[in-house]
Amino acid sequence: MNYLFEKGYLFGALLFFVACTERSIISDGSFSKIELLDSIEIKMPLEYLSLTKWTSYNFQDQNYLVEYGVYRNDGLIIHRIDFERQEYLSPIKIPREGPNGFNSNDASIYFEDVNSIFVFPVGSREFYKYDSLGNRISQFNYDTNDNTRFFNTGYYTTAIKTENKLVIPTINDTRFDDAAYFRKVFPVSQIDLSTGKFVGSIGYPNTLNGEIFPSNQVGANIAMYQSNKVLINYCFSDSLYLYDLENGRMVSKYCGLKGWKQPQPLKAQPDRLESLTYQAVELNYQDVFVHSGRIYRLVSHVKDDSYRGLSFIEILERDLRGLTLIELDVKTDEIKYFTVPYTKYFLFDKSKLYVGGVSMREEIGDSYRTFYVYSLEGSR
Repeated sequence: MNYLFEKGYLFGALLFFVACTERSIISDGSFSKIELLDSIEIKMPLEYLSLTKWTSYNFQDQNYLVEYGVYRNDGLIIHRIDFERQEYLSPIKIPREGPNGFNSNDASIYFEDVNSIFVFPVGSREFYKYDSLGNRISQFNYDTNDNTRFFNTGYYTTAIKTENKLVIPTINDTRFDDAAYFRKVFPVSQIDLSTGKFVGSIGYPNTLNGEIFPSNQVGANIAMYQSNKVLINYCFSDSLYLYDLENGRMVSKYCGLKGWKQPQPLKAQPDRLESLTYQAVELNYQDVFVHSGRIYRLVSHVKDDSYRGLSFIEILERDLRGLTLIELDVKTDEIKYFTVPYTKYFLFDKSKLYVGGVSMREEIGDSYRTFYVYSLEGSR
């Protein structure tokens, strides 16, 4: 049977070995220059989290970075970073136990605004909405026979709100070693929040039927593209998928790393070592974002194809993976590549891209996190 690993398992190990410094991955002229505007240090709160997931939200035309995680026995701690003020805002705490608790060892969130925070507990048949005071204001039951539920396969979490519906990445109880896995599982689903019923499901591409990938690679992450289209990203595919919520049509769009060997399906269900090795050597299209009418995709990869024959331990210890930001102009199909630091947080806000989350500095009892500020405007 296949072992279940979160995509963040290897990513977290990689982050342990790398610092947030710019590095050159390729020099054949296919990469565009990304302009480094500044680097900033932000003082971390006392209850800062070493292991977090992250998301973002927009308020009054400004984007805020949100990092969160379970902190000891205090439940879920949600930190927000205001980059304009260069500071952490007051934390939001959501209890794990008690009448307001989310009752799970872990959870993912979708941050709509400060008084509409959706919490998806791991392994639960329910999810909840909280306000900024940690009060549970709504409860929703997954109305499904196959235990379909929110599925998070990495550090970045999101959902899409449309009127009274929520579009989320999903999984059910189908075993990963089931030969019909890609026919039985719907990686993206739409929920009616008034009833908890699943009112729409988006399946995997038909080309995946009968294929085998490590279990941590099979999830989807999503972004809203225009008013009625969902952008679907699979970490093993060099294509993105645009799904129209109104007519149910889906089209694919190439957005891959040209010239690099793409992830290939396996011939048999992998064991633990095989899963880790796959994560270390294969491309991982880990996240997708939409900003200023363009699509951005993050792909991690070994820095040179010759490293693919090394063990995953060697790749980690020798810091042999890099990170590339892909920019796709949907109108012209023009693709640009940017070398960015191998790091964790990426936030687009107006004309700037904030990158950081790994490098930290201690000073007289305080901790500071380093972020780099880039501009993509100069490349156009």
